[in-house]
Amino acid sequence: MIPPHPAATPDPANRHSPFPLNDQQQAYLLGRTGVFELGNVSTHAYYEYEGHLDPARFTAAWRRAIARHDVLRTVMLPDTNQQQVLADPGEFTPVLRDLRGTDPQPTLTEIRDRLSHEVRPADQWPLYAVEISLLDAPTAQTSPDSAIPDAPSCPQARSTPPTNPVPAGRMASGTAIPSGGWGLGMERAREEFCRVHVSFDALVLDYLSWQLLIADLTRFYADPDLDVPPPGIGFREYVLAEAELAGTDRYRRAADYWRARIPELPPAPRLPTAVDPATVRHPRWSSRLDTLPADDWAAVKLTAAKAGLTPTVLCLAVFTEVLTAWSESARFSVNVPRMNRFPLHPDVNGLLGEFASFSLLAVDNREPAPFVERAKALQKSFWADLSHQEFSGVRVLRELVKAGGGTRGAVMPVVLTSTIGFTAGENPLLGERLPRVFAISQTPQVYLDVQIEETPAGLVYNFDSVDGVFPGGLVGELFAAFGAVLARLVDPAAWSTVDFGLAGPSRVDGPVRDIPEELVQDAFLRRVAEHPDKVAVRCGETALTYAELHEKARRIASWLRVRDVDGPVAIVLDKGWEQVAAAYGVLLAGSPYLPIDAAAPQARTAAITAQAGVSVVLDRAAVAVAFAEDVVDFPASRQTPDDLAYVLFTSGSTGTPKGAMIGHRGMVNALGATVEEFGVGPDDVALAVTALHHDMSTFDLFGVLGAGGTLVVPTADRDAEHWAGLVREHGVTVWNSVPAMAEMLLEVTTPRLRLVFLGGDWVPPRVVARLGEATVVSVGGPTETTLWNIWHRVSAADLACPTIPYGRPIANTAYRVLDERGFDRPVGVAGELHCAGPGVAHGYWGDPERTARSFVEVDGERWYRTGDLGRLRADGVLEFVGRADAQLKVRGMRIEPGEVESVLAAVPGVRSAVVVGVPNESGPGHRALAGYVTGAVDPEAVRAAARSALPEHMVPATVAVLPELPLTGNGKVDRAALTAAVPAAAEHVEPEGALATTIADTWADVLGLDRVSATADFFALGGDSLLATRVLAELREALDTPDLPLMALFGTGTVAGMAEALLAAEAEPGRLRRVAELYQEVMSLSDDEVAAELTP
Repeated sequence: MIPPHPAATPDPANRHSPFPLNDQQQAYLLGRTGVFELGNVSTHAYYEYEGHLDPARFTAAWRRAIARHDVLRTVMLPDTNQQQVLADPGEFTPVLRDLRGTDPQPTLTEIRDRLSHEVRPADQWPLYAVEISLLDAPTAQTSPDSAIPDAPSCPQARSTPPTNPVPAGRMASGTAIPSGGWGLGMERAREEFCRVHVSFDALVLDYLSWQLLIADLTRFYADPDLDVPPPGIGFREYVLAEAELAGTDRYRRAADYWRARIPELPPAPRLPTAVDPATVRHPRWSSRLDTLPADDWAAVKLTAAKAGLTPTVLCLAVFTEVLTAWSESARFSVNVPRMNRFPLHPDVNGLLGEFASFSLLAVDNREPAPFVERAKALQKSFWADLSHQEFSGVRVLRELVKAGGGTRGAVMPVVLTSTIGFTAGENPLLGERLPRVFAISQTPQVYLDVQIEETPAGLVYNFDSVDGVFPGGLVGELFAAFGAVLARLVDPAAWSTVDFGLAGPSRVDGPVRDIPEELVQDAFLRRVAEHPDKVAVRCGETALTYAELHEKARRIASWLRVRDVDGPVAIVLDKGWEQVAAAYGVLLAGSPYLPIDAAAPQARTAAITAQAGVSVVLDRAAVAVAFAEDVVDFPASRQTPDDLAYVLFTSGSTGTPKGAMIGHRGMVNALGATVEEFGVGPDDVALAVTALHHDMSTFDLFGVLGAGGTLVVPTADRDAEHWAGLVREHGVTVWNSVPAMAEMLLEVTTPRLRLVFLGGDWVPPRVVARLGEATVVSVGGPTETTLWNIWHRVSAADLACPTIPYGRPIANTAYRVLDERGFDRPVGVAGELHCAGPGVAHGYWGDPERTARSFVEVDGERWYRTGDLGRLRADGVLEFVGRADAQLKVRGMRIEPGEVESVLAAVPGVRSAVVVGVPNESGPGHRALAGYVTGAVDPEAVRAAARSALPEHMVPATVAVLPELPLTGNGKVDRAALTAAVPAAAEHVEPEGALATTIADTWADVLGLDRVSATADFFALGGDSLLATRVLAELREALDTPDLPLMALFGTGTVAGMAEALLAAEAEPGRLRRVAELYQEVMSLSDDEVAAELTP
């Protein structure tokens, strides 16, 4: 049996004594500061109502309500984390303006701009504002809100200074109020048409309290002399009783429930953003409002009731349906406020105050299911959460942040607030008699807050948002999608819908082009017949004509045919012309070739050849034998365009390599499209720097030679000086490699190239900028889709962007952007890239299980799941986001390395940049990022630039400058080598001076640590707002400084920073140092020494 709640008892003697802030108030008060992401706003609501009203009677009603409810006379005491009911705050008088006979719009706009986003001083009364604008009564042809239509968004802030408040007894226009104008005996006939503006801070009123206040205003307006006793307790007594919950079994049971949930609680929805929310220092909120008509809402509720669903859960399910379509993952948490009034006193439901808390509702829509089933699962989880609400949402959030290693970011910024069931009674003064014409709210550390409420008109839903965080139009799309799903649910049949199709199609198709019915080598054979004496390959002192290269290839093919090879033929050769002859020889023999890095460990080579069932390996010895033997006549290739051209093994996530089987038809399509699109021909000379075991090499071998060009093969590997000499000597016109190799060349020369293909890794704009007049093409696509299947001609405009777009599909190829469920992603939302077309591999050699997972059939078309993340732009161009398996998680926040790398690479002096994760010693994930850059640059300058552009958790903890970044055998950055080189742990920095030592000691004591480094971040150590308050209380006592400012801690976050901030702000320079030195001296004494000092 669960014991009863603590009881709140009246305490009139201490009515005006300070009392603690509750958890929610603490969070709201800190959110007003700029310490946390999306701060510098109050939790605040602003409403406008319009209709006929007697201003004097309305003022009297407000005064009666203020006298009845202590919380309406309350102010905050931020320095002590308390609040206080004022005994005599003064008389409350709304501001009155007479706008009749004038154009009211400029003044009404100014009032809305000013009040809708105000942050009222928390320590000054009142924490609300009421203004009344007298207007000309509307005519039959005039809308009641003609001054400012109830548009879906709030007007932007204006530079017009706020109108001065009106002194009591004067109209805003300067006209004296007529005698008796504010008298309480004014008849109802004196009502004027007006607009009422109400602004209040949630520090003192939650939504339900606002509805209760409206009810009081309604009855006091109707009868100014009505005798209504105050509630039996005040908000103070409730807060003090609620604090006692922490010692009850109820609280312990709830705490255990939520602490068990923390490790499994998913993050907030990852919606597309236009800017880092941490850079929005002063959020500006907008509002969008619409209504599902009453009849439609009644039909939806009826179907919900039959399914056993409450209206609130129904709306939650609709909202999560929308979020699932736009969120990076279908598994996320939504912040759901709740009106948290515990039964601590019989009158608790009539109290005004800030009682609200919230639940972090976990959503998992990764598995497709009918909407009604997803809604039922959501309700089951929601009800379980609500049965453990004694552990407040703020405390859950603190535990979540602590488990993630600490952060100042907006952890749960997506909110749905349901006020269904909370009303101000029948025919309320504000809301019905004076209809509401505008509403907007804002909350710190939140950027999307959806509110739903029932009215006689139907279900009203309101999206309040910080639009500056999101790409243009995104919130409007979410808003429209929410309404569209609600409208669909009017039809009971729609409740079985699995996919509402909110995203629209994400498919992008390349142009249609005929694909010749031929094999990869056929284009080369035509060139052999057309100009046999033209040089095909140069390598060192060797120059082979097309006829000579063909002869070498035929010798290898003949040698293979004699041995009746079945299956792939491995090519294990160093860089040289022999590789070219071997690849063509295998194809002429009718087999697919399988290139293996000659420098690979013998064990890996053996494993790959065994896995592929290779019976013949073309190494240097085998090739020499083949060249020495006579050519035996053999029939033409036995292959068809549907057979394999090559098998390329790549690293597998399980540790076992995967052999992608690429067919002739797809290669012919990609090579033909490339040659045609970029005019590759006999006059072109290409430098074959790409390794044979990298798929981009197929362009050099089969694209350039198939077009009649000349291929220059380096004799030295990874020697940029050697490459530069070959470029100059042979007049190279075409370059094809990963970006890192192109950058190596640019370090030693400025080549005059015609055409440059860069792919296989991020293409930095700075590399493109250094290539002069060359046509630069970013090419992409997985190994499983031929050499490339998507490209983008880089333009001058692209160079101003952090990264180059992925591009558009090549001919006969299609891309889609899909979520975890296989549903299309909306424009601008990242998802997994899927591609289709003739270039898609036949599968993985000898691995049907991985083939089935990666190659899927949809509507009769075969698609490859790339594992790459990308998004579709509105213009049909795809952007590459990164590998799904390359994401890092630091302090619970997921990070795409490419986003950080683009910021580091943009720092002047940086040539290239890479970030890797610093592993957690105590568990999975990463505790920080480590950055590596090349170039003439100060690493601290790089970190400083990162701090100015990135949120705290994305700033590398260390930056190291390297001569060059390590590369893999394929020329890509070797991230594994860099990860192995990161430092094991952060260096401990001893605090300097008595003040910093006292601060560090206090932190350690409160945080339960042995010691604290001078440079460690308070939140990364597990600190939160409650612990910060304890730190401040202990420091105020230790340093004998009662007014020690809270911002000294939150503004810096480190021991050293806090010490500097306190010294810079002290009124009496040197005092804090002296007090700290004395404190340290006392603390160093033993108990006996202290007793001796105190003995007279």
